[in-house]
Amino acid sequence: MVTVMTFNNVSKKYKEKSVLKDICFTVKSREIIGLVGANGAGKTTLMRILVGLTKQYEGEIHSEFLKPQIGCVIESPNFYPYLSGYQNLLHFSKYTTSDKSEVIELLDMLGLMDAAHKKVKTYSLGMRQRLGIAQALLGQPDILVLDEPTNGLDPQGVQSMRQYLKRIVKTRNVGILLSSHILSEIEKICDRVMLLKDGILTENIRTLVSEQAHNVAYQFKTPEPTELTNFLQRKHFKVKRFGQVVEVQLPKEKIFSTIRAIIQENLYFESVTAKEADLEEQFMQIVGGDKS
Repeated sequence: MVTVMTFNNVSKKYKEKSVLKDICFTVKSREIIGLVGANGAGKTTLMRILVGLTKQYEGEIHSEFLKPQIGCVIESPNFYPYLSGYQNLLHFSKYTTSDKSEVIELLDMLGLMDAAHKKVKTYSLGMRQRLGIAQALLGQPDILVLDEPTNGLDPQGVQSMRQYLKRIVKTRNVGILLSSHILSEIEKICDRVMLLKDGILTENIRTLVSEQAHNVAYQFKTPEPTELTNFLQRKHFKVKRFGQVVEVQLPKEKIFSTIRAIIQENLYFESVTAKEADLEEQFMQIVGGDKS
């Protein structure tokens, strides 16, 4: 993978309010980067700087290329509704280096060949999103920026979009930066997940989680849930009960001593398992508040 773009201590203020603070990260070819953060965290500002819509900022942005090409889909893409998907892409290709053969290649790559000659006004939301990505790929961009590409799609559409993005990265030698509030999807598709909080960027949320996650949720399956719950609460642990499963939050280094104490108390349990938090749970633990 080649480093396409590097942000070095990029900051942005609106009046006296700091929106971005010393942002540092790289975008590489054939890599999908997820960007998450609560509303107002600075995601939109960061994307606007990357695609060149916001030009006044502090810090430096370097590229391995003389002038990197950037394609983007911000919010809902607009098309001529009474033209076909093929006609729309052919029209927009006139402003790029792409020709008819590449238009056909992009339609095929994004699963739109069967609808290529249908009017865009008949397209579903998912089809319009894919057509927008095809338009953004005209001219062979080095970076593709996508804002909420799965927003409003049904589960099948979300799964299809995931496969199309993986195909794009594999075949087009492009780096993708995408933002989404569907954190489970970001976890499935992204190579790295960056977190913006109060204008400060953590380049890999999984690293931050590993540093901050002192406690683990252990689930005990037991025929004596009431007795076990009471015992663990007396130890001042955070406990939840789900039928015959008792979940307790405690540091990893205390699990064996806790198990010994349970056995010494003559309490019986059938099994104990560690529950791994998914990205959404990790995000909420770090950010708090509204995850959207």
